[in-house]
Amino acid sequence: MPAYACVGLAVIGAFMPILPTTPFLLVAGWAAVKG
Repeated sequence: MPAYACVGLAVIGAFMPILPTTPFLLVAGWAAVKG
């Protein structure tokens, strides 16, 4: 579940310059491996 949330934030960050994209994708990958 946290992986999906981080991917969602990364997608939002791709369109909003305020949010970074890469850290959310890294956390999503880590959460997907752990979960």
